[in-house]
Amino acid sequence: MFRRTSWPAARRRLFAALDRFSGDLDHVAARLREAGAQAFRLGEVERARFSADGLARLDRVGDLLTNLREEVEAIEAAPVRTAAADQDVRTTRRRVRAPPGADDDAGVEALRAELLDVLRRKAGAGLVRHSRTEHENATTGTRYVVLASSPYENIGPRRYWYGYRKRHRSFLAGGRSGHLVLGMVGRRDFLMIPVRELDVLIPDCNVSERGEASHWHLILGTSHGVELHRKRPKPPYPLEKFLVTLERPA
Repeated sequence: MFRRTSWPAARRRLFAALDRFSGDLDHVAARLREAGAQAFRLGEVERARFSADGLARLDRVGDLLTNLREEVEAIEAAPVRTAAADQDVRTTRRRVRAPPGADDDAGVEALRAELLDVLRRKAGAGLVRHSRTEHENATTGTRYVVLASSPYENIGPRRYWYGYRKRHRSFLAGGRSGHLVLGMVGRRDFLMIPVRELDVLIPDCNVSERGEASHWHLILGTSHGVELHRKRPKPPYPLEKFLVTLERPA
């Protein structure tokens, strides 16, 4: 028989298991790097290639573990209650209709990948991944948090929701400079907001205190330009100056 348990306890066990598995992967990866370096010094091409292939496979497994952790955190961070007209209203997380093929999680992930391609073209080989959403230009020290969203009809027409974590803010503040990159499914532009400007705005946004998953609710309206909706009586804040055209590579 399965013993009933609380979600916090189950979450702790899941993350502890992921941490142990990640530690094991790091140990194996270190051994493979040593073996590959030795093979390269000795001119053993096949053994060096085998080590490189193994590291690539380990990296993909590591990505899966990171994605699993962040999917759990994203579910926890999804809007359960949000403020509208100074009243709490229940949300259903139903998505508004968007262009065909864009109104789903695959569309969000495809947009996030496209945004990362933009950053890679700017950084070249110097773009370092710290997590699924956190990246850094190793040459300039500029850090990016990359988020994407489909429109949510339950918080208003043509509005997008993002969970901006306190962890994200700490990561951006730790670089030489930092930008929050926000993609909007169905549009061919995105926002790149400097963390110093964002710090001025987030005190006027709703916040959910959930320990590691604590986050600010960023709600963007696009009916009259692109605006950040803030707690009343503050009016929406225009964000057009942070818009960047999303151009496809030539």
